Amino acid sequence: MLNAKFESSKRTLRVQMRRNLLCTNQNDFVDSFEALWNVHCKENWSVFLLDMNYSKMVDSSGLNTLHQISEFLTQKGKRLKILISSSSIRRVFSISLFDQKVEVVMREKRRRKE
Repeated sequence: MLNAKFESSKRTLRVQMRRNLLCTNQNDFVDSFEALWNVHCKENWSVFLLDMNYSKMVDSSGLNTLHQISEFLTQKGKRLKILISSSSIRRVFSISLFDQKVEVVMREKRRRKE
């Protein structure tokens, strides 16, 4: 479910997610996160960069999962940063004030050349 790449120069563990984060797959997401943590926890990174540019939706269960992961990372001295491109996800983060808790970067849409 998650593909990880350690970027030592940026002290970042970049993780790409290609699915929506919903109640139907949140357990798989948590299992994947725990497996990644066990593999990469000793590496010298400070930012867990979750690339959700391919995701279109996050429901309340998915949001709660992200909140728990953010809390866990903060306790370990690390921080969560999320890349998104979906306006639906942006609204969920904004309404829930989650975007004030973690850094969220909205990808700008590319303009067509005419």
